[in-house]
Amino acid sequence: MRAIGLSTIAAVVIQPVVFWAWFLLPALFYGAAVTIKDIFAMAFYVIVVAFAFVVVLGVPLFLVLRYFNRANWLHLCVSGFLAGAIPLAVYSWPSSSRFNGYSSGGNWHGRYVELFVNGAPTTYGWLSYAESVTKFGVHGVVAALIFLFVWQRLAHPVSHRQDA
Repeated sequence: MRAIGLSTIAAVVIQPVVFWAWFLLPALFYGAAVTIKDIFAMAFYVIVVAFAFVVVLGVPLFLVLRYFNRANWLHLCVSGFLAGAIPLAVYSWPSSSRFNGYSSGGNWHGRYVELFVNGAPTTYGWLSYAESVTKFGVHGVVAALIFLFVWQRLAHPVSHRQDA
């Protein structure tokens, strides 16, 4: 149980690093003004959200996979991706009646584009949606791999034999 607890902590703690790689580094590259306070506030938010995802979805998925003797890197990567992506995909589904009459635009990698026109997502709207869902999925993959790495090291330590 100790191995699962420490693996959970590792899977959560790595998430701000992944988030910073997605958002902070590009923002700094383009000259955005980011304070240390902003960085720590965002890290706290990311850790809170990651903790919920890892504890509610990730650990139970791992336990199920382990029960069926399928707790390997491939199954955990797929499970991690789905655990990270599906909740956001469902929550932020852009095609619904709640957007009737709504139009908006936004930044698509440095270019202003229309994302919604009269409630309907444009191609860029769908691409933006897919990109967001994929980013959350990647968070899940990283968490799953870190979880597996730490769990394997703690649950199955390698014995170091010294031959004379």
